[in-house]
Parts: sequence; structure tokens; C-alpha cells
Amino acid sequence: KHPRTAMGYTKDNKLIILVIEGRHPGIAEGVTLIQEARIFKELGCWEALNLDGGGSSCLLINGKETIKVSDASGQRPVPAVFIIKAR
Repeated sequence: KHPRTAMGYTKDNKLIILVIEGRHPGIAEGVTLIQEARIFKELGCWEALNLDGGGSSCLLINGKETIKVSDASGQRPVPAVFIIKAR
């Protein structure tokens, strides 16, 4: 089980962005890839992609963290980001 970052979409073209907190025993332990796939199926996704996991899993909304990252040093640099902007 690990923190995960993934996205998928439903048949009616809704985008689901999923970030799962992990490595915090008794609070948020993360999920396996099989568990992540089941979550997407339960959310109605017919296609999904696991993007990253571990200490780089983080989701910011308006600059604020939505989960506690698993690295003790906090957020770490990653080579790519996914940005959603209003039209």
C-alpha cells in the first residue's frame, strides 16, 4: 500500500482526479493498485491511469495541500504537473 495519484474518466466524460494519502499508520495507509482500480470502478470510471505514487503524491487546490504528503521533508519537486484552469 502506498500513496497514489491517478485520474480517470466516466462514460459521460467527467474527469476524476484521485490522490490517496498514505504512509501514515492508523490514519491513512495508502492503497494497492488493485484497490485503486476498484475505487475508480466504484466511481463509474471506465478508463483510468495511475500517474505516480509515494512521496510525490500531492494535490494542491488554489495553492493549498489537500493531503498530508508522506515525505517528512514535505512536498518535493516532480518533473511534470497537471494543471486545470478555468476557461
